[in-house]
Amino acid sequence: MIKDASQYIAASLAYIINLSLSSGIYPAQWKNAKIIPVYKSGSVSELDNYRPISILPAISKIAERLVHDQLAIFLEDSSLLSPTQFGFRSKYSTGLAVTYFTDSIRKEMDRGKLTGAVFIDFRKAFDTVDHAVLIKKMEMLGVRGVQLKWFTDYLSNRQQVVIYDNYRSNNYPVSYGVPQGSILGPLLFLIYIDDLSKVLKHSNVIMYADDTVLYFSHEDIKNIEAVLSDDMDAVAQWLQRNQLVINLKKDKSESMVFGTAKRLAKDGNSSMCIQIGSDVIRSTTSYVYLGVKLDPTLNFGQYLHKTFKKTSSKLKMLKKIRSSLTVQSARMIYQSMIVPLMTYCDMVTLNLPGSWLSKFVNLENRAKKIIANGLSIENDDLNIRDFYSTRIFNAVMVVFKSLNGLSCEPFNDYFQIMSHQQNTRNNDYCLRLPKVKLEVARKGFYFQGAMAFNKLPLHVRQINSIVHFKSALNKQMNSF
Repeated sequence: MIKDASQYIAASLAYIINLSLSSGIYPAQWKNAKIIPVYKSGSVSELDNYRPISILPAISKIAERLVHDQLAIFLEDSSLLSPTQFGFRSKYSTGLAVTYFTDSIRKEMDRGKLTGAVFIDFRKAFDTVDHAVLIKKMEMLGVRGVQLKWFTDYLSNRQQVVIYDNYRSNNYPVSYGVPQGSILGPLLFLIYIDDLSKVLKHSNVIMYADDTVLYFSHEDIKNIEAVLSDDMDAVAQWLQRNQLVINLKKDKSESMVFGTAKRLAKDGNSSMCIQIGSDVIRSTTSYVYLGVKLDPTLNFGQYLHKTFKKTSSKLKMLKKIRSSLTVQSARMIYQSMIVPLMTYCDMVTLNLPGSWLSKFVNLENRAKKIIANGLSIENDDLNIRDFYSTRIFNAVMVVFKSLNGLSCEPFNDYFQIMSHQQNTRNNDYCLRLPKVKLEVARKGFYFQGAMAFNKLPLHVRQINSIVHFKSALNKQMNSF
């Protein structure tokens, strides 16, 4: 409705937003949220089994988007956020976070080392942000004057009402947390949590918003345990200062040791005893990190099995409703809701074992039959890129962005172009393959991605425009 009325309200809306920004005052009417509890699973009487959906005035989102984009540009251009924060940022993603983490482990496996990791989950992190602490952190980053006044007013005097089954609660003040359902909320949270990485003395860290993993590699498991314990003490102090609480429930915050099967067997019980305060962090041999189920040897068998089952289940659902759909609608559902399941984080399993590749290809063939629904339609007419080509396309696009400075900072020097002393036909257009000793290292994206890129025709590898490269790559994939 706002879009339809834009020619009539644009000038007035621009005046209101500019007045808000210049005065440092955020309209009070835009601070009121409606909370709709949506049941997830488990006991209906448990509050934790409901997901609160926050609904804010639509017009407020326009003002927030403008401020968000300017603040994000300021933070990125000034390099104020940690390069290992992968959440809610341009050029970053969950797939890149998981790939960077698992590749780091594979490299250490190749050196004969173990890697200990502590996965940290914060309890209701977004809802417990202290406004005063957040404003102080923004000021330290350089947000001052009327801009800081605007953010202070944006966070203060907020109210919410809960609506459930025709019942409406009284209005309640919101004194903590970034506004749920807002455009600015996730970015403000990144500012709030960013300095966590600065308190670590030895460990590496990867964050996706509040999903945090600390990790450290060494030949000796006791050394790893000592280092991680020391850094977890620093984390505990940081949590206290920032009024956040770690979630110690099963499958939330846990520790895990990674290594080759031979190396893990040599150490016998390769588990760690890591504490935070007086609480012991549970040790595990299986953890779901950003949607990917990890195992100690990075075999990914459990993850692939779960992905296969989930995809198969979705195909059964599509089959049930297929008679009510057109070919185009069925294809759209498959490509938008099922293919992403099959290819999520596919960089970590780019060197897919033949047995698993066959299983997913069989799923793909089932999908094509369901979409065709008995009609005589050639595969080319269905306009569905095959599973293998889709994975290669996704991987090579990441490599291209990395080579051309279009990826996030941790990936901008991920691959190296070979430099030859003599002129050859492929000079400067092949990527250097890392020297590895073990197969587990060869399966890393840093190796498989380079191999996939090198297999492209020379004229495709030579392209430096992302638009032209993507077009040429599409043609190349369609010719497979």
